[in-house]
Amino acid sequence: MYKVLLVDDEMLARVGIKLIIPWEEYGFEIIAEAENGQKAIEAYQQVKPDLILTDIKMPVSDGIDLIKRLKGEGEIFKFVVLSSYEDFSYVKEMLRLGAEDYILKLELNPDAIIEILKVIKQKLDQEKKEVEERIGSEKQIYSNRSVMKEKFLKDLILGWMYDDREIAEKLKFLNLKLSPKHLMCIILNIDNLEVYNKYKGNDVYLLNFSVVNIVEEILHNFTWGYIFCMNSNEFVIIYSSQSTISRLEEQEKILQLTDRIKGTLIKFLGTSVTIGISNPHAHFNNLNKCYIEAQKAIKSSFNSRHGSTIFYHELTEAQYLKNLASEDLSIKIQEELRSLQDAIDNLDAIKVNLFFDGMDRITQGSQIPKEMIKGVCLTLIIVLKPSFPDLWENDPYEQIDQFSLKLQFITWLQNLRKALMHYLSADVIETRLIRRAKQYIRDHYRDVVSLEIVAEQLTITANYLSVLFKKQTGKNFIYYVSHVRIEKAKELLKSNQLKNSEIARLIGYENEFYFSRVFKKITGSTPQDFKNNAKY
Repeated sequence: MYKVLLVDDEMLARVGIKLIIPWEEYGFEIIAEAENGQKAIEAYQQVKPDLILTDIKMPVSDGIDLIKRLKGEGEIFKFVVLSSYEDFSYVKEMLRLGAEDYILKLELNPDAIIEILKVIKQKLDQEKKEVEERIGSEKQIYSNRSVMKEKFLKDLILGWMYDDREIAEKLKFLNLKLSPKHLMCIILNIDNLEVYNKYKGNDVYLLNFSVVNIVEEILHNFTWGYIFCMNSNEFVIIYSSQSTISRLEEQEKILQLTDRIKGTLIKFLGTSVTIGISNPHAHFNNLNKCYIEAQKAIKSSFNSRHGSTIFYHELTEAQYLKNLASEDLSIKIQEELRSLQDAIDNLDAIKVNLFFDGMDRITQGSQIPKEMIKGVCLTLIIVLKPSFPDLWENDPYEQIDQFSLKLQFITWLQNLRKALMHYLSADVIETRLIRRAKQYIRDHYRDVVSLEIVAEQLTITANYLSVLFKKQTGKNFIYYVSHVRIEKAKELLKSNQLKNSEIARLIGYENEFYFSRVFKKITGSTPQDFKNNAKY
């Protein structure tokens, strides 16, 4: 069971989060709570949780300060952000610090939380397994040079510092031919994640093994380079180029390498890859810098096509920061989302169209970061699903989790716009209004149910409701209310436990005689005859 620390200054929010899902069923247990960042640090030191769920804005010490302090002390943990609609800029900072995901606190979705927990549990299980295997088979690991080689290279790109003597010894022992004068990092990301669906469980390693083997064969023809699988869907090449050639010649040679890799992977595995390439740096202890640069290049590919090759030197720091979003862009999106909520509440198709026009301008005319456009899509699902439960045929959360390019999100938004406008067309709105009217009648048949009361609930006129009800159902409003009540009366009569006068009151009739008359008019028999016949 993995331990969870819940941090939020609102007690009701903590209670709601604890009760919204059965945490233990998914391998987690909330063992500690805190109302601000300072108390969370104290709780962390006592319980050492595997996962922290933290709000951002809190008194004394906020969520960002909490994570920075724990990270600064070298603590290892997973964390998820609890945020509100207006917290996009803070969420961005938390994602930069390594948040696994974020949860919209005001619209808690049990299914979404469960999916996040499943992903985190899978990561924790994998990390736990790796630690256990590393401890349990240390002698075997260190007798295997290929494993030692991969571990050494991972240590270098993650910033573990070695002195020159240690590096020289390990290079010699592991037979690694790398020049310290001109080192680069190349990251490959699989574009078509569906290729992983062909592999189940441990078979996923067969795919990773295939990628590594294919690239290794190609690297044999290009000076010195070594590839390994860093994370799921992330393959890293440490490449040692020739320091005697110009940057242009070097770039041309690397493009030959990456084009060969892309072509071969498409041919044999049926998937494209997006590639990020660092600047060259001297000395092995700068490989962490190379890795970070290659990651930044990969992140900038969100606004590019699948199969792109991006050099870090083509990105300016200003462009990178712009890709991580601006406050102005966040404010614009929040304003658009508020306008959409009003439009949906009033079933205003014109204003809904204006919202999507605004989103088109924002998404297609700017370098919007993935985290922000994904947050917009998640918010749209939360806003629209209660009013339009049939808007999506498949799970929309699962759909957007698969997206890696801006174009995919834009297409999703365009399809959503078409579907929503269909639902807001005149005929569909009329159908939805009558569906809501029927549901109100079924829920309130015991009370006074008049045309005027239901029309007020639907924010339309009684006359319009009367005409629309007859058009959609073929029956008038009063008949439908009576029919619902009599159907309920039949159920109560069959139980044979209540008097007719009691049943009349339970279904909304104060007068037993009037109830009997309506019952006979609809069923053809009196309540007593129906009760007697129901005995046999």
